[in-house]
Amino acid sequence: MQRLWKTLHSALGETSGGETGDHTADEFATFFTDKVALVRASTATTPLYDAPLQATPQLTEWTALTVEEVEKLIDSAPIRTCQLDPVPTWLVKDMRSLLSPFVALLFNASLVSGCFPSEFKQAVIRPLLKTRKLCYRKDDRAMRLIYGCRENLRDSLTTVSECRLSPQT
Repeated sequence: MQRLWKTLHSALGETSGGETGDHTADEFATFFTDKVALVRASTATTPLYDAPLQATPQLTEWTALTVEEVEKLIDSAPIRTCQLDPVPTWLVKDMRSLLSPFVALLFNASLVSGCFPSEFKQAVIRPLLKTRKLCYRKDDRAMRLIYGCRENLRDSLTTVSECRLSPQT
């Protein structure tokens, strides 16, 4: 494993800092588990927020979605795929003329019946880190490696794309 990290550092142009980390993945997991437990314990006595009850507006009328509107929505969607997607986005875009009538029918039927398939109620949450300095311990080598690799890869990819996009003389 150490050889793999050395190869990665070499490929990214990093020099060896002479650091040797003796933290394991279990220690890393234990650190965050303990941190969550500490936060929960420190907020256990905080009173619950009593949210005032508000009347929720009801949807009683709507205009049915048309096949053309579905095609426009599919066309305007970015080509990104999530692990929950049953089919890659590019394939949906390619087959939009076949899929649009079914999607419009499904959407309109869901509104009429008030039923929404439970499979569509799932989401993948990816936290956005607001700071690069997530290391709570100065010797937390794993976090420094993760951020160092990410930064070096980004810089390398930026350099490569600039070289490829610049006009060749």
